[in-house]
Amino acid sequence: MPSSIRPDVPHIPNLTLIKHEKTTICNPIASCNRLFCRGPKLQYGIEEPLSPSWTNAANICGYVQDGKEYALVGASQGLVIVDITDPANPNQIVQIPGPDNLWKEIKVYQHYAYITSEGGGGVQIVDMSNLPSSNLQYHNYNGDGPIANNLVTIHALHIDTNRGFLYAYGSNAGGGAIVLDLNTDPYNPTYAGQYQGLQYIHDGYADNDTLYGCHIYTGLLSIVDMNDKANPNLLGTVQTPVNSPTMPGWTDDHLSILTTDETTPSFLTSYDISDPTDIKELDRFQHQRWIWIIGTQHPHPE
Repeated sequence: MPSSIRPDVPHIPNLTLIKHEKTTICNPIASCNRLFCRGPKLQYGIEEPLSPSWTNAANICGYVQDGKEYALVGASQGLVIVDITDPANPNQIVQIPGPDNLWKEIKVYQHYAYITSEGGGGVQIVDMSNLPSSNLQYHNYNGDGPIANNLVTIHALHIDTNRGFLYAYGSNAGGGAIVLDLNTDPYNPTYAGQYQGLQYIHDGYADNDTLYGCHIYTGLLSIVDMNDKANPNLLGTVQTPVNSPTMPGWTDDHLSILTTDETTPSFLTSYDISDPTDIKELDRFQHQRWIWIIGTQHPHPE
């Protein structure tokens, strides 16, 4: 059971639901021929791969267009787009070729998918406006300006959809956060700035020009003001329980944030971030295995 770290702060409800069947986490299982996805309105399983390159997969994202729902799956040989409008009868639309590497990250902004990999390729951008046709335009962005042709491998990414900026984490062009502007032309991003103040960021979250970074090698969770992307301002940091934070995710009120650990045993830890300059631990839940994925539930489009 969670231990009360700060009795003066109300316990965050449902903190332990990550380990229960009510979780809204949606992720493929690597190195096997199954894909499972669960949510309040979505539950399906693909028992066999829809193409040979489905043997390994590392990430999944969702996309809705014209009343159809799609799973965007980071298969080892490139993005696979599956029509899951009828969950009992999923239909693979296309696989977009990419680096042959297990690790993929996928995020969506407007009608574009952005894919990164530790296998190279920079940021691959896929225009999905033509779905359900398999004829989709795509290309790779490898940097411009100060990072021209230098962005190759990227561990993770997140998109600040409120401000229109992509954050690439753990790249060869700088282990912190590389920021790309999607506002003028989402199909052709441009360099906007970067944050390298606390070195490598394993994963992060960005919203309204605020970056929440997990620094796996220093054990810190950071909060950074990114309004001026040429001169980011570090607001605060906090040391995580076992110095191995991997992924942040916040609660609906945006007053608390959660981190996980990529080590054994691991913690799901919550923090009060109402004052970013004074981050305080609220609670923690320990598991003997890794807890390294946080799922955030968003309203289901009707």
